[in-house]
Amino acid sequence: MNILSKSYHNTTARYNAYYYAKKRLAEVEDVLNSNLDNDYNKVLNIYPQLDSTLATTYQEAIDDAIKKSSIAIQRHKNSKWVDDSYIHIGRARYYSLDFVNAIETYKYVNTNSKDDNARHEALARLLRAFVDSKEFDNATAVEDYIKKEDLNRSNQKLLYLNKAYHNQVLGNYDKMVENLVLAAPLLKKKDGRGRLYFIIGQVYQQLGFDAEAFNYYKKCLASHPEYELDFYTRLNIAQVTELGK
Repeated sequence: MNILSKSYHNTTARYNAYYYAKKRLAEVEDVLNSNLDNDYNKVLNIYPQLDSTLATTYQEAIDDAIKKSSIAIQRHKNSKWVDDSYIHIGRARYYSLDFVNAIETYKYVNTNSKDDNARHEALARLLRAFVDSKEFDNATAVEDYIKKEDLNRSNQKLLYLNKAYHNQVLGNYDKMVENLVLAAPLLKKKDGRGRLYFIIGQVYQQLGFDAEAFNYYKKCLASHPEYELDFYTRLNIAQVTELGK
């Protein structure tokens, strides 16, 4: 393939099918995030809980994301966006609770991709899919394997969050907070950084480390969270301050 042809396939794949698939997945994630269960009387969930009833409301976007990703793969087989399009398909299958096919898709990328960043993203997402399918030994195996790899910033963030999620599901709050603290500096405001600071504060408070809890609650306030999160953060600050007297 000559340079001009390769450039055409890269550009067309990225700004047509790949772009629209990514956009549809963002719509799905917006729906999920808008349905977060914010019960502030317990440690908040890192991720929204996947629900088959809710999934029916965004099934059209899921189907379209898979269709667009498949077009990017089939029509632009030599573009550098093929691996990313497979990852989009894995994400779409995951959000529709099709864990078996999501897992197989992520495994395919890890096995066949020559792009380390794509492989690492697939592995980090594979970890979360294993957790939700309750294949905890396999989730641990992914963690053991990927720790030998050199990840970019984006994949480090994803891995730390998914390792924290794994430990939250297992009820291991020490390991959960350890990974959240590693993820925190890598997050941007759009990633829900303030909410993550609050969760870290909650876990430290639950573990009895009130000074650390106080510090992360203050970080949450500094991120200018929405009203409800701001309210409960101030409430918890009062609790850890009172206990420290």
